[in-house]
Amino acid sequence: MLRFARIALALMLATLAGCGGQGTPPSDAPDAAHVPPPPDVGDIAHYNGCKSLPTRALSPYETCLVDRLKAAACTPAADCVLTCLASPDGTEVGGGCDHVCFGYNVRHQWKDRPNAMDECPGR
Repeated sequence: MLRFARIALALMLATLAGCGGQGTPPSDAPDAAHVPPPPDVGDIAHYNGCKSLPTRALSPYETCLVDRLKAAACTPAADCVLTCLASPDGTEVGGGCDHVCFGYNVRHQWKDRPNAMDECPGR
């Protein structure tokens, strides 16, 4: 019985000690300090009523698009595009705001894509 108690105590101590290497990441794991943050595409997860204000200078195409989208009825898809255009990084994402709003991350349908996105010159 004493022998069993000693073995049990040794196992508990080994478990508490963690058997070494605790908290040490593998040498091939990326350093969290060097992982860049995701692009800032604005608050596209919420309906903002087409009231997002640009945080950067807009191109003539983007200015035309913002003007046309704000003049039309504010749909959730139009709001997503406006929010993306107003953000610092939305147009820098591969595929631009089309990809951001109608790609995999947001569930807007291509059929809901605002016509104004094809009506402005200079794209």
